[in-house]
Amino acid sequence: MQKKIIPVLCTLTKTVIWSLAINICAGLPVTKANDQFLLDKVIVTINQEIILHSDLEEACKQLASEREVIDESKKIALLRALVVNKILLAKAKLENLKIPKGHLEKECDAKIARWIDQFGTQEKFVEIAGESIYHIKKSLKKSLKEEYFTFLAYRHLTQHVLVTPAEVKNYFNALPPDKRPYYPSSGEVYELVVYPKAVKPTEQEIKLVEIELNKIRAQIVSGILKFEAVVQQYAEDKKIAVQAKLITHNQEGELLSGIRIPFKYLHPEVYFAIESLNVGGVSEPQKYIDTLGRSAWRLYYLKKKVEAHHMNLTQDYEQIHNHLLEQKKKAVLDKWMQSAKSEFVINFAPEYLPVEQLL
Repeated sequence: MQKKIIPVLCTLTKTVIWSLAINICAGLPVTKANDQFLLDKVIVTINQEIILHSDLEEACKQLASEREVIDESKKIALLRALVVNKILLAKAKLENLKIPKGHLEKECDAKIARWIDQFGTQEKFVEIAGESIYHIKKSLKKSLKEEYFTFLAYRHLTQHVLVTPAEVKNYFNALPPDKRPYYPSSGEVYELVVYPKAVKPTEQEIKLVEIELNKIRAQIVSGILKFEAVVQQYAEDKKIAVQAKLITHNQEGELLSGIRIPFKYLHPEVYFAIESLNVGGVSEPQKYIDTLGRSAWRLYYLKKKVEAHHMNLTQDYEQIHNHLLEQKKKAVLDKWMQSAKSEFVINFAPEYLPVEQLL
């Protein structure tokens, strides 16, 4: 089987993405067995940051759910990823890096909305989660805050790293034809949402939103209005609110690399809405309820479509470029880690000392 090259989103390395995804999925820093809380244990400290035994166990469970075999070497690699995460988090705090106002709230709402969408209703999601939306959001916000600080520190360290067109070409030409990966059908899909501006809209106001979205769709389809210009044109509308965003998450709600998302990872609802569209096509409007319980209408716009194919420079330049960029940034991070070991106070529980040698 040919190894698939996974490009990077923004500036996170595969290792950091892996550990961050695990961090988000982790719950409270305790483990449960037969509904009884078990004692937890601190296994690593980095300045004021800690890694608990339950954090590592949760990371192992997450990886096992992806049908990975968790042996001792894999467990050590997971712990190293968690340690790198915490070192970057400590670095962000030392540098006093800031999170944009409102960012965490928006990300929390969006992620919870995707979870609710997967379970069908908020009630079903809360039942399975075993916690209220308030507590889920509180825990999630803490995880997202750590994730974003880690991202900021990583970006701060690697923002100078570049990949030239010559490097991309040389890398591709050096790959034997039988080693060039196969990419599934993919593309860029946007979601356009129209809300009533009233906090508690009437049925008539909700109907107005549907009428306006159909007008917008007709203008896009006829070429009178470009999709990218919709939000700007309707920004001052006093009756409706328009939002547009690129879909970047898979059906499990996990962030995917790059802007060209494989169609097989789309939520089924999105996939069925766009599967018959040509490039530039717009789906029929759909009514839905957002995370705040507001009635809205949305449609999907297919900006770009790339059929399944073996890697080539014409279609996959961006993917190859991002892969090389990821490799170079990882090298920078690994080099920085050597000095970071003396910049931060790092202590391991005795049984995990072998991980210290891997930093």
